[in-house]
Parts: sequence; structure tokens; C-alpha cells
Amino acid sequence: MVERYAALAEVDLKNVTPVLDEAMADVSQLDKADVAEVRVYQNPPYQVMMVMCAVCVLLECKSDWATARQVLGDSGFISRLTNLDINNISDRTYRKLLHYSRNPEFTPELIGKVSSACRSFCKWVLAIQRYYEVYRTVKPKEEKLKTANEALTVMQKSLSRKQEMLKLVCEKYLLNKNIIFFSSKGKRSFTRIRR
Repeated sequence: MVERYAALAEVDLKNVTPVLDEAMADVSQLDKADVAEVRVYQNPPYQVMMVMCAVCVLLECKSDWATARQVLGDSGFISRLTNLDINNISDRTYRKLLHYSRNPEFTPELIGKVSSACRSFCKWVLAIQRYYEVYRTVKPKEEKLKTANEALTVMQKSLSRKQEMLKLVCEKYLLNKNIIFFSSKGKRSFTRIRR
């Protein structure tokens, strides 16, 4: 049972990890000029605004253009994206993110026609969303695995104690049997001699 939970969780995560790794690599390869390409907009195209609002949601910032420009101006912006704690995204953040990511125009291909940097951000957002969706189903499996492992450890300790007790009982039984055997053998010998 424990192995089954572990295998299911591992398969689910293995399916989403390559997509996440690819998106993280795309974002990591962006440089200051790529980020500046997006930041210079006074009134960004709808697609750029949509992607940057989604990025702001994941960074738990206000999702408007003024905030997005501030976030883009941060020298550690790319690092914030690549180091985001993806295992601790809240349900509330996820629900906010869906307002943007469910839009039919929220695809890397369509966004890439407007901005190559936003194409990478879009891939990143979608990969984080997909990871969250998988992780949300894997997390209960991991918790079941943890519970099963804890129960297994308790049972193994109990079994070990019972095996030790059985060993002591068996040793005591054999010792008593030998004593009885030798004492009864001695009585027979003694009775034979007396006759």
C-alpha cells in the first residue's frame, strides 16, 4: 500500500516537472533588455497586461499595470520568478490566477506575437498553474504515504517487541523442557539402579 501511494505521487509529478523545468529555463534566459521591452509600455497591449497581471498574482502583488512596472523594475525580478515557492501557493492565489489563465488568448503562441518576453512569462504562469493542479492532487497522496509510513513504523516496532517476547518465551520453554528432560532422565536412571 505504501509503495502504491509513493508510485502514484511520483508519476503525477514526473509528468508535470519537464514542463515546469522548461518554463523555468525560458524565464532564466531572459535578460534586462527583455524585461525592459515589457516595462517601457505606458499603455501595454491587452495580452501583455493580462500576462503581467497573472505574474503579479503569483508574486502576490496587486494586479495592475503600475504594480507590474514596479515588479519588472526590480533587479531581482527573474530570481523571484525562478525561486517562487511553488509548493505553497494558496487556493486563493490559484483562483485569482484562473481569471487570467482561462482566457482563450492566454497561450504562449498568441502572447509571443506581441512580446517574446511575455511569451516566456506566459509559459511560466501556465507551468506553475499546472504544477499547482497536480501538486494539489499529489499532496493528499503524500500525506497518505506519510501516514502509512508512520503506521508501518509503529507496526514494525510492535512486531519487533513481540518477536523478542516470543524469543524469550521459546528460550524459557526450551530451558524448562531441558530441565524436565534431564531431571526425569536422572530419576529413571536412579530407579534402574535401585532394582
